[in-house]
Amino acid sequence: MSQTKVQLVDFGSAVAASTPTNGPFISAANTVSISTNSTERFKISSTGEATVLGGNLTLNAQGDLRLADADSSNFIALQAPATISSNVTLTLPSADGTNGQALTTNGSGTLSFTTISTTSDKITEGNTEAEVVDTGSNGHFKVTTEGTERFRCDSSGRLLVGTATARSNFNNTADTTRLQVEGTDAATSSLSLVCNNGGGVPVASLHLAKNAGGSIGSNSAVANNWDLGDIRFSGNDGTEFVEAASIACEVDGTPGANDMPGRLVFSTTADGASSPTERVRITNGGFFKATNSGSYPDGTADDYGHYFTHNRTSGPVLYIRADSSSYADSNESALRVLVNRSTTNGTFNIAEFRNGNASGRCFIKDSGNLQNTNNSYGSLSDIKLKENIADAQSQWDDIKAIEVKSYNFISKPDERQIGVIAQQVEQVSPGLVEQTRDFDEDGNDLGTVTKGVKYSVLYMKAVKALQEAMERIETLEAKVAALESA
Repeated sequence: MSQTKVQLVDFGSAVAASTPTNGPFISAANTVSISTNSTERFKISSTGEATVLGGNLTLNAQGDLRLADADSSNFIALQAPATISSNVTLTLPSADGTNGQALTTNGSGTLSFTTISTTSDKITEGNTEAEVVDTGSNGHFKVTTEGTERFRCDSSGRLLVGTATARSNFNNTADTTRLQVEGTDAATSSLSLVCNNGGGVPVASLHLAKNAGGSIGSNSAVANNWDLGDIRFSGNDGTEFVEAASIACEVDGTPGANDMPGRLVFSTTADGASSPTERVRITNGGFFKATNSGSYPDGTADDYGHYFTHNRTSGPVLYIRADSSSYADSNESALRVLVNRSTTNGTFNIAEFRNGNASGRCFIKDSGNLQNTNNSYGSLSDIKLKENIADAQSQWDDIKAIEVKSYNFISKPDERQIGVIAQQVEQVSPGLVEQTRDFDEDGNDLGTVTKGVKYSVLYMKAVKALQEAMERIETLEAKVAALESA
């Protein structure tokens, strides 16, 4: 195999008259150069300084550019990454920076010296950045996207979303909170918890919990009547946030292992007041108790079941109103009381009405009887409430045609009663009869009706018929007296 050899001869101070086309040559005293295409490309001076003239220096296959120390025992090397997606050129600044500055890039390869804050460390990508700031007294961490701060953790450990300044004027300036979210509309002032799962459980949850232990991570049992957590609703009065209402959970009994009896307490703030008063509670037994005074005169135990009380001087304690026009007919009920008892002998009160703490004044018995202490049953009859007043027509024929029977109800085989039969009365005077639809225990319409008689109206018809009888008797008595005196 043939070889081409290049031999450099030391000519001392003899310098080449011209640059050779390709190859090494002596370009100056004690200076060796290399040329290509009749152009000097590289030279090494008499002091060992190497210079690349008008071209690029490429180190292939992650070759190092090594900078050795004074005795060449160690070096610092620059090396390219194993993989580069595209060529990158870093352009150095035109002048040295000042003390404390660092090289930064503009994202296009141009380097410049930038002053680094001694109180801030920042990671930036476009208009998005995360920054740690420590001024010695107000250190914080914040995140900015598209040039707008989104959230920060301040020096007190509070997480602030939508604001850079924590509020401390909650609950009449008594509270400040760890998580604060502020915005100018629902979208920027709301939280959402979503569980994406095909089954009934698990679900998104918000846990409010209480531990009697005084240290983080401890476990110690709470006690009866302790507050476990609450949700507070507040409004700003121009200076601070004042609580308007709250929903609280409290321990409602003695806790034990896997046993935590609880109650919910609903409170509202009255007009002119600055803090809420309890209005409603749901006990551990599921009983509903309501008060407008914050206290329960008969106690909060479940002895009374569901409980309503108020100390107003007017207005009803309980007001029930049904305005729905979608009721199937007039026989629907705005209030239905169902008592699951097998007795119908009048030994049980479905309803009891008292005045103060006195004994009962009026009772609705399980037999359907209505009893009161003075045997008085009234009706509104003031003339100011009436119009089209006229003498009633004769009721003689109706009363004479109505059949009075003796019978017993199927549910009461041993109890004989006297009265009328609705179907027979309906043939004589249809207005005396009303009917209600029949439902089963689950509220399903059975398609049948039960008829009843308006006995109070029947009594007035009987009074009219009695008046007619009295007139006839008086007429007959007058005739008899005339005959006897003749």
